[in-house]
Amino acid sequence: MKSLSDVATPLGLLRVIADENAVVAVGFNPGSNAKLSRFEVQSEQSANAVSEEAAKQLQEYFSGERFVFELPLCLDGLSPFSRDVLDCLQGVPFGQILSYGALAELSGHAQAARAVGRVMAANPIPIIVPFHRIVGSTGKMTGYSGGSGIATKEWLLAFERQHAVI
Repeated sequence: MKSLSDVATPLGLLRVIADENAVVAVGFNPGSNAKLSRFEVQSEQSANAVSEEAAKQLQEYFSGERFVFELPLCLDGLSPFSRDVLDCLQGVPFGQILSYGALAELSGHAQAARAVGRVMAANPIPIIVPFHRIVGSTGKMTGYSGGSGIATKEWLLAFERQHAVI
């Protein structure tokens, strides 16, 4: 059974969906988020220990107190390529950016920058799996599928630059 916790953030409401073992999704604007609807969670379902811990860590992140998430994640149903990319993505440090091409290379798929972009767009666990840290080869913001799109990505990157420990 899936459980949920909502988190108020400077970017609006985030919903964390978790099973008894791991976070399965995080979504912006839960009432109108099509990505979250596939998880078949009723809004009256209660939180569990995993969703509550994820909500706590997200609150710490938005308070500038957390730079690394320490949560079990469920990425079931993803291709080996997608898992490779998301595993590498989790290693991009707080406050830093990487290009799609660089992430493709790090994940062992040097010629797959466009495919990496598709993985980013489908990432079910934004912020915790920080696809906002991936930009175009020139540093340009090329898209973001969470919240208000590129404006959300720019906000997250500025927030991290402001709070990064040097």
